[in-house]
Amino acid sequence: MGVLNMSKLSAISLAVCSDIDLEFHFKRMNNQTAQKFYEIQCQNFQKIITTCIDENVAVLMILGNLFGVDRPKNTTLELVVNEFRKLEEKGIEVWILPGHHDTPLIIINDLSVHYILENVSNVKILRKKDARFEDREINAPCLQSKVGEYDFSIYSSPNAMTRSEEHTSELQSPNTI
Repeated sequence: MGVLNMSKLSAISLAVCSDIDLEFHFKRMNNQTAQKFYEIQCQNFQKIITTCIDENVAVLMILGNLFGVDRPKNTTLELVVNEFRKLEEKGIEVWILPGHHDTPLIIINDLSVHYILENVSNVKILRKKDARFEDREINAPCLQSKVGEYDFSIYSSPNAMTRSEEHTSELQSPNTI
């Protein structure tokens, strides 16, 4: 068995965040308060991006709930894409693990908004594309990537973005509550 000599490894800088929840608002908020809350969310997201650039991180990992809704507005998507492109210009990768707020329900025949974000070359969505909803095993990485001299294998449980026809029809059955 070999021993890893840590002194020979160079440092790598990762930024990790979660629950940005863009567009999430509490039901009791009036429109004016909800709008102000949304503006603060956007400013905080932009601060995350600026910090990643200023600190010259290699990867920004967003571990769940970039969005607070499963269908964000086009203006919110435009903001996110523009901010991710700033990271792209600096060579910073973005790895996103979809969360339960920003993933459509299985019974809705809809794709996750995260597919749109993959049009930005530095964005990778952490999911197993061939996973079936009823699979509960983690048997293969959802992302394998090299950052600098480091190889990364990211594992995640199967997600709700992929569903089987069998399970979908089962959920839509009138006998299912």
